[in-house]
Amino acid sequence: MDEAAIQAVEDHEPPRRLQLIHIMNMSAIWFGLQFFWTSNQLFIMPNRIREFILSEQGTLAQLGFYRGMLDSTGSAVVIITQLVSGFLSDHAWSKRGRRRPFILTGILSGLFGITLFMLAPGYWQLFAAYAFMSFCLNLAAVPFQSLLPDLVPKSQENVAGSIMGLNNMGGVLVGLLAYIGMSLADLDRPQSNMVMLALYFIVLLTTLAFTYFGIDEVRWMQQKRDDIEEAFRKRMLDRAWRPEGKKDLRHEDVGERIRQFTLFPGTTVRYIKNGSNIFSTVARSYFGLDLRAHPNFIWLSGSRAFIYFGYTVFTDWVNYYTQINLDREGWLISLGVGPDSIESYLEIVLAGMMVFFLIGGLIGNLISAPLSNWQSKKRTVGFGILLSGSMVLPLILTGDVWTAISSGAVLGIGWGAFVASDWAFGCSLMPKDQAGSFMGLWMLTSLVPAMISPAASGLVRDAFYNSGLATLTASGMSEELASPIAEAAAHRWVFGLIILFFLFGFIVLQRVKEAKGWEKKAAEAAG
Repeated sequence: MDEAAIQAVEDHEPPRRLQLIHIMNMSAIWFGLQFFWTSNQLFIMPNRIREFILSEQGTLAQLGFYRGMLDSTGSAVVIITQLVSGFLSDHAWSKRGRRRPFILTGILSGLFGITLFMLAPGYWQLFAAYAFMSFCLNLAAVPFQSLLPDLVPKSQENVAGSIMGLNNMGGVLVGLLAYIGMSLADLDRPQSNMVMLALYFIVLLTTLAFTYFGIDEVRWMQQKRDDIEEAFRKRMLDRAWRPEGKKDLRHEDVGERIRQFTLFPGTTVRYIKNGSNIFSTVARSYFGLDLRAHPNFIWLSGSRAFIYFGYTVFTDWVNYYTQINLDREGWLISLGVGPDSIESYLEIVLAGMMVFFLIGGLIGNLISAPLSNWQSKKRTVGFGILLSGSMVLPLILTGDVWTAISSGAVLGIGWGAFVASDWAFGCSLMPKDQAGSFMGLWMLTSLVPAMISPAASGLVRDAFYNSGLATLTASGMSEELASPIAEAAAHRWVFGLIILFFLFGFIVLQRVKEAKGWEKKAAEAAG
């Protein structure tokens, strides 16, 4: 790329400083999405899957397989959707900006998918609705998250990462409290599901309004559009294959190719009409990224992938772990809950444990920005990994609810610090002119684990459960007594995978090189 193109990329900078309200509006949808995914993934979906498998098969021997199949298929849909939406939003434009049309379309169609999911009468209808819902909501995910590297100045990246993390944790916390409220209201499951559906509409539409109308993407980005297009033009001219003796690629040809990717909705309409080309075009775009020029981004992404393998195991199985491994009945009786009322309060145990986890997460988010400024983003990420991973061991060994709650709260502090600092660190390593494409790759670090981990951990669970059940029944124990014992042991083995993944993630993190303070200042002065 020549000097003019380099200057065009360097000139692609957001305003020198954003108001705090702008950053809060920019990340508001994160609150709504986490509000939905938390209550759905932790309670509604696992309970519905368990009920459907029991009613349709009469046994839980393949519960891990069917849970893993649904999660893994949904994650595969998410991966494809986010890669495509990241690329398209990078090369699209409209009167509302390049990201917001995708955000609006994804959230509104996602609400329709959520409705189908909540009304599904059986496992396979639930499966289809989940895939559709995942596609719609994630059509908005990468464009929404690309607003941060698009618009936030480097001097505010740590603050923006903390606010993004606070919205993340806040959405999870409020989602848990909403589900606790449903349980305390003593509604039957169909009624509570309908109330939660109404809350999903209210929260998602409200946070959509904050993000869609609360920022001025067009004004902040429009003046840079010509610079971005010129950088893209020079990049294509420099990379074009020119056989010896042939003239350079014609300027007009390059301009036509650029126009194909800078008009919205023309971009999307053209690809829909000519769908055979969209995936190959997107693939060429991602394979054409010069990842070798960003080794620290690659190492950080690898570390993050291992961490999200462990995190996905935790979120997939914590519901079943709580039901089988913890003495919920004894804990509720110690709090004064009568034996006749225990059944209606059992699910509150998991919600209560997760509330303390989220309170710890909020604390971790609050300390992440000052800790990153005092130490470094890398050290803060490493601190979060080690603290979170070490607190999984008490969860494996204990059956006491208070011990699990205490461990979960400390685990949450580590996780909150990790989420905020890791996000800010990743955004600081992305090239500004390709933020959407790099954000798509960044999201793969959580999506690929979400696709592989459920199926893999489900097979591990089923293998240890069936092996333990066979051993116990062979010793003379009835299957009714042996089943919960075998399932509890299987969950311990599955949770052991979390510690292993976190350890690998910490090791890979050591390969990341973070610029020292004086190097950052020199780079900013040169830019």
